[in-house]
Amino acid sequence: MPEIQQNTLYLLTRGSYVARDHLTLQVEVPVYPAGLPEEEQSRDKACEWRKLSIPIHHLESICVFGASTVSPPALDLCWEHGVAVNFLSANGHLQARLTSVADTSVTLRRAQFRATDDPARCAAIARQLIAGKIQNSRNSLLRAARETESDDARSPLQAVVDGLARQLPDLAEQTDLDKVRGTEGLASQQHFSVFTLALKQQREDFAFTTRSRRPPRDRINCLLSFLYALVRHDCIAALTSIGLDPFVGFLHVDRPNRPSLALDLMEEFRPWLAGRPAVTLINRQQISADDFVVRKAAPWNSPKPAASASSAPTRNASRKPSTTRCSSRTSGWRKCPSFRRAFWRGTCVATSRTTFRWCPNDRGSPWAVSRFTPSSPMLILVTCDVSTVEKAGARRLRRVARACEDYGTRVQKSVFECQVGQQEWVRLRARLLAEIKDAEDSLRFYFLDQTAKLKIEHHGVNQPVDLTEPLIL
Repeated sequence: MPEIQQNTLYLLTRGSYVARDHLTLQVEVPVYPAGLPEEEQSRDKACEWRKLSIPIHHLESICVFGASTVSPPALDLCWEHGVAVNFLSANGHLQARLTSVADTSVTLRRAQFRATDDPARCAAIARQLIAGKIQNSRNSLLRAARETESDDARSPLQAVVDGLARQLPDLAEQTDLDKVRGTEGLASQQHFSVFTLALKQQREDFAFTTRSRRPPRDRINCLLSFLYALVRHDCIAALTSIGLDPFVGFLHVDRPNRPSLALDLMEEFRPWLAGRPAVTLINRQQISADDFVVRKAAPWNSPKPAASASSAPTRNASRKPSTTRCSSRTSGWRKCPSFRRAFWRGTCVATSRTTFRWCPNDRGSPWAVSRFTPSSPMLILVTCDVSTVEKAGARRLRRVARACEDYGTRVQKSVFECQVGQQEWVRLRARLLAEIKDAEDSLRFYFLDQTAKLKIEHHGVNQPVDLTEPLIL
């Protein structure tokens, strides 16, 4: 049975509260009256509450933005199961990360440090990372060439694709790390030279001239920098969770407060987890020039809350309803729930569903990054019929329901959908069999394949929440 694919819970609504109930997290999200200013939002002004129960085995991390609360018992449950809790400002700046003591051996990091001190190993690992990035860049541009309707745009795109393909054999022969970095720089320059041609809409507003950062000097660079930041955050979390030091890398030079290994890891995924979602957002006109604000006092930059911003520039999201694929961390987007929830999808889905594995490669290096492989959970339908003629039977029914809710979701009064891995299934089955009486109760398990969710129809109230989808509240 495959292992459960874990998710990330994003709490974006001010005043949200996370509590513990056995092996589940109970999330309460306030719904505020329309038009209520953000600075006046508080739990006592909520007009209603949205509630969600999440079994802890579905989560790998929690990201809390702004003034929300996670109770001490909930923190204790997260630490017991290795779920990291990240506290960020309303604008997305990381303030603290709470994790349990890393369950890893010091020999792992020593091996990492020894590998980074070996130039040959660094060059070998860097070659693999850059080769993956070049290949993903080619695939992204090939897709853009197929989708464009202009021959004038298709020819330059195909020329760059051919140029990137010619770099791959040369890269395989490189043994000097600086030359590998030079190849990466040349490939990035070629990729961005035709980036604007991938845009079918709003080319004038999002025209790409050159890559700029800290601060980005135009809209497209502002969007790319934000998406890169999302990917970098999840790479840091993935590396930390398996015991590697995210600040000691192979390709990027070590600098104070620079997560070099996380930057190494994200290189291969930049074209697909950031570049392609940015193109899609612009082409679908789900983000426009009106979603950005430029101020003469400073170039483009990461925004601050509107209440405290003076001459610093901000980036505001559209207020109009939309269904988009990724998200923004600015003051404006937080005022539009539909935009805020949807804008995360392109990046968060890809990163939170990804399992990063480090394994030996065919050249003997123990630090080669393998391709990410999403894992698929097993969907089990649990139905129970517990005799409640006696009071003991009623108590037994509550314990059976509690066990099912610790590992799944109640979809009917005595029907539960549980997405579990091998370990969770063994524990759940043992708990249920220990509770029921064979002479009085009935318990049935239905093992469904991975396509079963596509064949489910729901009518009426109490639509269950898919815990494998992005949890953005």
